[in-house]
Amino acid sequence: MNEEKLRIVQMVGEGKITAEEAEKLLSAMEASDPAARENTQPAPDREVPPHSEAGSSTTSGETDEDAQSRSFPAAGIRRVRVSFKSGDITVRGADTGEITAVFDGSAPTCEVSGDTLEIKSGGNAFGFFGMGNLRSCNATITLPRDMKIELKSANGDISAEDINADTAVSAVNGDISLRKVSGRLKLSTVNGDLDGEVDSSDARITTVNGDISLRWQNAPQSGRVGASSVSGDIDLAFPAATQASVKMNSVRGDRHSDFPGSGGPFTVQINSVSGDLSVRKI
Repeated sequence: MNEEKLRIVQMVGEGKITAEEAEKLLSAMEASDPAARENTQPAPDREVPPHSEAGSSTTSGETDEDAQSRSFPAAGIRRVRVSFKSGDITVRGADTGEITAVFDGSAPTCEVSGDTLEIKSGGNAFGFFGMGNLRSCNATITLPRDMKIELKSANGDISAEDINADTAVSAVNGDISLRKVSGRLKLSTVNGDLDGEVDSSDARITTVNGDISLRWQNAPQSGRVGASSVSGDIDLAFPAATQASVKMNSVRGDRHSDFPGSGGPFTVQINSVSGDLSVRKI
């Protein structure tokens, strides 16, 4: 249902349907599914299982104490991919020639495949159900600033700082926080907020039940930012020198832009079903 709502909002932004037509479609969807309103409410606060005690066994036969810290030479690795079912992920860029990961909780598996370092947590399948045996793991990872990152967590917050490379972040029940992150961005949340300071001329951002608040540190010269939400507000802020062409569509929310007119080399397209939209100068 939420994916269908996002698609309707995107169709408004693409000029395929009007806001009035979108309103009728959304009303028809909600009328045919009485549970729709419940499904668009934020999930209750998650209960993260207690961390395993150091020295307890893992599925690989190692102890958590043995696997608390791992290091890998950065040479030959272009991407770090982290996928957790329960736990927070923190990634920091630095002037370093290696990748260092410190784990708190049930140790994940770490494997280098081609040019990618993959870090995966154990437990049940990725998703909402069957979480009785889910084991939690928090990770703090330090790596070279120019290394691509792909981060996923079903139940946990994700943060990235000082990254100058393509960044993809996806959270189900958790917030996303970015600081001094540049390069191409692909960000998505279901039940969580997204905020931070970025520098990107190519960003794709989506949320279902969560607010988006991003500030650009420098004025983009060209490119495109696209952001969509179902019930969350979107607030994007750019330096006053930015020459932006702004397009905004909200079926049931308010809209505000500090960039009148159109024709700038940098395009901002934001869409929402019921959230308020704002594009500001800073």
